[in-house]
Amino acid sequence: MRSLAASSAALAVLLLGSACSGSDDPGGSPSPSSASPTGSDTASPEPTDSTEPTGSAGPSVDAATGATLELPHSRVRIPSDWKRMSRLVRTQQDAKDPGSASLLSLAEINAFGSTNSADELVTSVLRVTRGTYPLTPKRLPNVVVDGVEMYHLSGKIQPLRWLEEYGAIFSDRIVTLGFEFSPDVSPAERQQVVSSVLATFEWR
Repeated sequence: MRSLAASSAALAVLLLGSACSGSDDPGGSPSPSSASPTGSDTASPEPTDSTEPTGSAGPSVDAATGATLELPHSRVRIPSDWKRMSRLVRTQQDAKDPGSASLLSLAEINAFGSTNSADELVTSVLRVTRGTYPLTPKRLPNVVVDGVEMYHLSGKIQPLRWLEEYGAIFSDRIVTLGFEFSPDVSPAERQQVVSSVLATFEWR
């Protein structure tokens, strides 16, 4: 199982190392999308096949009603048919879909005083991702979730794993919400899960 906490720890080290050198953003800085009241992504990439990024959520999404994943500075609810997993580390909580190999993770680690914006943070995130996985997800426009701007990554990280990831620095914590979907989950199903969970996201 992928560890968001471990990836975030590598990210924190990278942020510490680059704190005095400024940030570079080779992928540009997409402007934030206009978030719906649910806090879901309203960017609208044009899909051409089943591997295209998740599209817009629309205003009528139903919020997830399952168990709560809760950390000191953030919490979300998972879909009602997903199962909360045993907690292995104090910095991360996970859930899984019993009907597929899909996973959901909420993680928080110390940002060590970093005040990087979502644009600055995602540059470092992509460096860690490229060093961790054989494939690199696409950066989509930032989204505003419960009043805080978060980066958004979407795409394959392995031939059979699709990632949707959101992150920001909040209250001196790198907070990351990640979804990993197996190939039997359709783009529409991915969108439904992501949007329903984002609709419940709360900062604490």
